[in-house]
Amino acid sequence: MIPDKEYEINLAICEKIMGFERVSSEAGDYLEHLDGSWFRIETDNYLSLAHKFCTNMTSAWKVMEILSDEDGCGKFELDKHWDCELDKYTWGCSFIHNEPFTDWVWADTAPMAICLAAIKYRESK
Repeated sequence: MIPDKEYEINLAICEKIMGFERVSSEAGDYLEHLDGSWFRIETDNYLSLAHKFCTNMTSAWKVMEILSDEDGCGKFELDKHWDCELDKYTWGCSFIHNEPFTDWVWADTAPMAICLAAIKYRESK
């Protein structure tokens, strides 16, 4: 399997937001959670079916809830914006923690914007 951008972003969300750790073994790479559950990255359905964070709004919303609960993130803003240069609407998202909305991330869809902003927010902490 050749990972694509969405797959890599979903994997990053699993590792950086959802509490999974990537583990390599002779049997292949897998994600292990603090609760003891685990999923093979290449074969199990966790990433391929159940949690398409960057393409499914319900899953992306879970990312937002986790940041709000765990990090005390406080606020996030999601905005649909007409981009004159691209001649189309794009979605922007920013998470804040006692600071003004400064680190906006823009994407074609709301779930992708939420995921990219969440990764950026978590990496900045």
